[in-house]
Amino acid sequence: MLKLNRKFFFMALMMLFAGCDNDTLRCKPIIAAYPTWPIVDFSIEDIRWDYFTHLGVVAIYPLADGTLNTQDADSVLPALLAAAKKNNKKIIISIGGSGEAGKGFLALTKSAQTQQIFVRRVVEYVQRYDLAGVDIDWEYWTYQNVLGKGGNDPDESRRLVNLLKALRTDLPADKLLTVDIFVGDWVGQQYLPEIEQYVDYINVMAYDFTGAWPESPVGHHADFSTFKRALAFTRSQGFNPEKLLVGLPTYGIEFHESGNKAIKH
Repeated sequence: MLKLNRKFFFMALMMLFAGCDNDTLRCKPIIAAYPTWPIVDFSIEDIRWDYFTHLGVVAIYPLADGTLNTQDADSVLPALLAAAKKNNKKIIISIGGSGEAGKGFLALTKSAQTQQIFVRRVVEYVQRYDLAGVDIDWEYWTYQNVLGKGGNDPDESRRLVNLLKALRTDLPADKLLTVDIFVGDWVGQQYLPEIEQYVDYINVMAYDFTGAWPESPVGHHADFSTFKRALAFTRSQGFNPEKLLVGLPTYGIEFHESGNKAIKH
């Protein structure tokens, strides 16, 4: 899940296959994302609860010492939980995000002690609000965010696997655990297919193959070709399609003229 211009507050993490699997009788959830930062164009009263099964609150932030910055989420959760109960829906909490929002994961996973503090705080937070589950949105990596290069950092990618394993061990069995992954060779290789052993679903961020960075191609950031490329990448990496939920934004980015500096949201 990305932290975007605040009018881009609402995006759906749509299921890979609609409906239920007749053989297993298991239905995949449809998860919509709702941000904690100030919302101008959309209020809780405007949420179309009939469009999804779960609402993911974006986000609380991991800190280097293993604790959580929950201030923003705490300000909206009581009202969202009341509305969700009225509409017979479930609430999950997303932890992390793009840019600095997920930087704390790097520091807290350096030691078993701070990681355990983090896991304990997450479990306590879920229990405090009786949330339906947790989403881990680790988007900050030393290779990409510090060194400016793509590929896989074998140490840091393994830390995500271990973090998800620890969370799955300590979270109650009935609580949903999901993880967000980028696709493509630049960042996508940071997400090892082993993570699917410890999560219920993997949210594939099937968008933003283009944008406003240097040499970015001019085009739509989330069209059908992007959707197909995202699925092809996850399959090539060895992910199980039955674990995948495909993230589709309900906002659009329009590129003007021939450059990538002028974009309309």
